[in-house]
Amino acid sequence: MQELQVNKDSQIQDMEKVKIVTMLYEGAINFTKTAIAKMHDGDRYGVEVYTDKASAIVSELSRALDMSAGEVSQNLKRLYDFVFTRLSQAKSKNDPIPLNEALKVLEILREGWTEVEKKIVQDSAR
Repeated sequence: MQELQVNKDSQIQDMEKVKIVTMLYEGAINFTKTAIAKMHDGDRYGVEVYTDKASAIVSELSRALDMSAGEVSQNLKRLYDFVFTRLSQAKSKNDPIPLNEALKVLEILREGWTEVEKKIVQDSAR
């Protein structure tokens, strides 16, 4: 019986971690969308503020990776580096194309983490 409780506690902790990561993606996506809107409005200062906010989240996600965990962490690191670079390029060149590319990657990653979250919920219901 105690083993079931330990397993349930572990699932709850996993769920909380995944939820936090998903929320971070949401923040980065929202900041990137806002930067795109600011760029269309001609608000260079707004572009800088919101790309910096999105970049800060991506940097934190990258720093949180456990690189000893293997190939998944290495692939995520490469994707985070790509997103960070594209956000920086968009800001420096005032170009919406890199922002849109960064946004697409962030949305795909968020979808993946949302699926992980659903799986944890399904597994805990058993």
